[in-house]
Amino acid sequence: SSPSGNYSFGAPIDLVFTASGDFGEYSANYTLDNQTFDAGAAVNNTPKTVSLGVLAAGEHAVEVSIANGLFYSRTPVTHFNVTAEDYSVFNYSYQYNISNVSSDFASLQVRSVLPTRRWVLEGKMQPDCGDLRVADAANASQPFEVENNTCNTAGVDAVVWHNGRVNANENNSFRAFFGSSGAQSESNNPRPWAVDPNLIAVWHLSDNLSTGANDSGRYSLNLRPVNIN
Repeated sequence: SSPSGNYSFGAPIDLVFTASGDFGEYSANYTLDNQTFDAGAAVNNTPKTVSLGVLAAGEHAVEVSIANGLFYSRTPVTHFNVTAEDYSVFNYSYQYNISNVSSDFASLQVRSVLPTRRWVLEGKMQPDCGDLRVADAANASQPFEVENNTCNTAGVDAVVWHNGRVNANENNSFRAFFGSSGAQSESNNPRPWAVDPNLIAVWHLSDNLSTGANDSGRYSLNLRPVNIN
């Protein structure tokens, strides 16, 4: 199975594995950083590719288990590393803290409101917030999402959801980086909600519900209006 070695943050990572032997058709699961996901059906001796998306910077661990009702097999755990983004190409940074958390969380979806209107007005940020990045106190890149119509809209600042490790009774520091004319948007790539397999779908009620609402979760269960007579 793969991946292995080092990867640069921002590049999608594929998991590729092949079962050889007498499995025939089988079902597969993969465990990424202690969370298990369905990899779907596969066929013996045929490579199976599953996209892991763009992962946060740091070390990750993955393993694959396969079964067909008669046989079961599991690969050894493979470790690989995603290097942090080079933040030296960003001209500005903004530190903010998350506190008043009742418990420790290894990965919590954090909601933050960032003063992007001012940054855009001052010419420090791209008008579409495409150069926004979010990192933890160690500058490890974090998956994040900017809610629709909150980046550069009159009277509204950006509502940003991102993953992050937070501890109870502490000021948990995060940092927004911005100010790079050549940066491409990484909002919702990967989706910060996709790391939690218990979330079936996530819809923001601030979306225009007359045209529907897109699912921010891993399964893309988008809502669309239906006329009922």
